[in-house]
Amino acid sequence: MKNSISAIILSCCVSTAFAADDFHFGIEGGLVASEIDVDDGAQSLANKTGRTIYYTRERGAPSFRIFGTFPTSENVNIEIGYLNTSSIDVDFSASGTTDTINAAVEISGLDFGIKYNPKESFYLKAGVHRYKIESNVTGQIAGYTFVSSSETGIGPFFGAGYQANEHLTVGINFLASIGGNSDNSASYAYVGYQF
Repeated sequence: MKNSISAIILSCCVSTAFAADDFHFGIEGGLVASEIDVDDGAQSLANKTGRTIYYTRERGAPSFRIFGTFPTSENVNIEIGYLNTSSIDVDFSASGTTDTINAAVEISGLDFGIKYNPKESFYLKAGVHRYKIESNVTGQIAGYTFVSSSETGIGPFFGAGYQANEHLTVGINFLASIGGNSDNSASYAYVGYQF
């Protein structure tokens, strides 16, 4: 529901900004490589079950982002966007049992930043995001499991990229404190097209 509200707000911002000739809309596709903290959860499960807990996790997932950008000067643009990833799977297993737990983690939310072009084909970005990190849990180990959870919070991001022409961009952003949790970070590599 909150994602839907965020998307509606972004659409309203885009609709309003389209009244200005200099506003541009764009889309990006890429890969989010995550560093999501799971050690505490694995340790908690080990304490409850009395077993050695093992886990494997995907390091990344496909993602997409829509954005609107508006210039404030010749080299500076304001940008607002909405990011969404597919699920990043974390799988837990334990010694002495075939039981498993799967946590499917997704990241989504709004970001707001400044894009600065010190040179015509090179740019820097910095700003803040308000992303939600949501985990959907299935399975159990020795009668224990995790509760599906959702965290939403504010964190910073910064990045850089290459502007191949007036439409095509390639870049990477570094995202900190995803969901407001300083243990959750990610990098987002993308290819973008600006209309």
